[in-house]
Parts: sequence; C-alpha cells; structure tokens
Amino acid sequence: MVERNLVFSLTNVEEGRLWTIITAIFVHANLIHLLGNMIFLYVFGNTLESVADSKRMLGALFLGGLVSFPRSLPFFPPNSTFAGASAAIFTLTAVVMLIKPLRFSWLLLMPVGLVAILYFLYNGVAVYCHFESNVAYVSHIIGHWLGLPLGIGWSLQWKRNLMISIGLLIAYFATLPASGVCATQPCLGSRNASATCNRSSLPTADRDADLEPQLNMKRKKIRGGLFAALCCASAFSSGLVLCLCRRSFCHGLYHNRRLCRSRLRRSVRLLRRRVCTVSLQPSCLRDCSGY
Repeated sequence: MVERNLVFSLTNVEEGRLWTIITAIFVHANLIHLLGNMIFLYVFGNTLESVADSKRMLGALFLGGLVSFPRSLPFFPPNSTFAGASAAIFTLTAVVMLIKPLRFSWLLLMPVGLVAILYFLYNGVAVYCHFESNVAYVSHIIGHWLGLPLGIGWSLQWKRNLMISIGLLIAYFATLPASGVCATQPCLGSRNASATCNRSSLPTADRDADLEPQLNMKRKKIRGGLFAALCCASAFSSGLVLCLCRRSFCHGLYHNRRLCRSRLRRSVRLLRRRVCTVSLQPSCLRDCSGY
C-alpha cells in the first residue's frame, strides 16, 4: 500500500502514479527519521522564514523535494524507493548558509552555517567512500546544490556569508585533536577493494571476507569520531558565539536600562502635569513648572 501509493520510485512513475513525488516528502521510514528531519526543519525553516518570508521558505522546501527525487534515480538501482524530507531540508540548509550563516541555534549548539557545511561534507564523504546504508546521500547532495542558486539570488552578500561558513569550518577543524580520522584508513561500507581512501594497497577478492570484521570495527571507530567531532563543533561554536556576542549583549542591556529609566521619568512628568491641571492649585502649578 505505502510502497505503491505514497513513496517515490521509478516503477510508480512508469505506472502513472506521479503524485508519489509529493507524498514521498511526508513519508518517513521510522520515528527517528521523522524526528531528525523535524529538528532540522525547525532550525533552518525558522531561520529562513525570519530573514525572508514563509512563501520563499515553502518554495525552497518543495523545490528541493520535487527535483531531488527524480534527479537521484540514475544513481540507484531501478527498484529503489525514496521517502523523507531530508533532501528538501538540505535545500534549506544551503539557502540559510548563504543568507544567515551566523544565526546561532541553541538546539544544535552551533551556528547554522557551520551545521550546513559540516553535513554537506559528511554526505560527500559518505558518497565517496560508499557507505552501506539505507540513507540516500546522493539525494542530500542534490538537494544542497539546488539551494545554492536560491541563496545566491536572495542574498546580496552571499560571497561574504559563504566565506564566513568556510571560516567557521576551518576554525572548527583547527580545534580538533591531532588523533582525528586518518585519511589513509579504508572507506566505510565498501566491500570493493577499489574503494580505499589511500588507493595504495588493494586487497584481493579472497581476503574480503577476512577483512570484513576489521572494516566493521573501523567503521564504528570512524562513526564515533564523527560524532565526537560534532560534539567538539558544538562546544567550540558555543564558546565562539558567546565571546562575540558578549559585548553587544552588554551594550544592549545598558541601552535598554537607560531607555526604561527615561520612559519612567517621562511618565511621572506627564502624570504630575495632569494632576496639576485638574487640581488648579497655584502651589502645585508652581511645583510642576520645574519639570
């Protein structure tokens, strides 16, 4: 029922069920898939809606979903099915990265520009190293690329914002420990010998079965390293944003205090004038003349 009428696939397109390209955006594999997409939609959707408007946000969202599904078909087997709003949300991440990269997300504990470029790089590494998963990393990359022209068209300072995002990424990697992910380790999820990152030593087909436990162990270590890297990014970006915003926050607090004090004095002055006008007492008018 769901596979034939709600998710997107080449079979459904050939059989005329074209509405699945829309319904597939709202169908998710499980609760974790749904909650993860809703968190990112809340962060990036609210950011884009605050700086642009709801029409542009919805337009970017549905553009990413409607275009990324058909463009992903050549990269997957013919019997593949697509569901979820991840590719559409990646379109929003690219737009926000070029419009408001320094908007800090207290939910993700880092600037949204850093989140966008980090997850784009993660999906690029996943495609290059052939991660074995049910996640359509290619669709995410396509959705991200679809958002770049929108961000360029909607932002007059997209070059500066792009450099800010790249600068945040460089500063983030500069804070990582030296014992990070080594570039010479084998790629994840690839049973093919040609998918090693260093390309220097190619194991034979007979040794693939023996190397499978080692690859699984390295896969877990690298995924743990990526998770630790995201935690480091959260801590680093939180400290950076707090240091940058402390002066402006204190200045705004001082300005608001002076503004409230002046408004209070003005209210007291107007109240006394009204009381003097009603009472019509000469002594009161004489006292009020000093205000």
